[in-house]
Amino acid sequence: MNKHDQKVFNTKIKIYDAFLQLLEEKEFIKISILDICAVAGISRTTFYAHYDNTDMLLRELYNDILKDFKNEFTKQDFIDIQKEIDHGEANILVNKDILMIYLSYLKRHQRLVQIFIKNKNVFFNDENTEELKQYIFIPLYEKMGFLDKAAISYYYVFYLSGISAITDRWILNYCVESVDYISDLIIECVTHNVFSKLS
Repeated sequence: MNKHDQKVFNTKIKIYDAFLQLLEEKEFIKISILDICAVAGISRTTFYAHYDNTDMLLRELYNDILKDFKNEFTKQDFIDIQKEIDHGEANILVNKDILMIYLSYLKRHQRLVQIFIKNKNVFFNDENTEELKQYIFIPLYEKMGFLDKAAISYYYVFYLSGISAITDRWILNYCVESVDYISDLIIECVTHNVFSKLS
């Protein structure tokens, strides 16, 4: 990393840190660029050299967290998932190990996740779940003999919406229940609804 790149990196770290500090103190919609600049110790010109507005900053932060989240899952995890799909194990969609990783990550970043939940219209992106849909969900249902693409799409929406409803409520309630409890709850909800239709 050359000096210019290092300077850009250091400035972004300052902006990130200031933004995170402000998120702990007030709602996102009440955070101004002036607030961020004051806490970060930078000028508005410097801020605008990196971001057009606070929405752009929050979106970049969200994307960085998504990348970090994906790193929680090793390639071997997904190889193992594919093996289970190949063996026709339906419970792969409620895999306890994967849910525990997912929920633990949400809990560690619950303050930020709360911000994202309250601003879903800004951050909702189908691309974030496309890999799950294409490489895990659709192959699983096809393996089980379900070839109706429309039905699979609806099952997929039901699956993700149901899990999101549970995790959103959990995060907004400050993760009072344990990760293990919520994991078991999701498994129970999915297996008594989606998979009951497949038996």
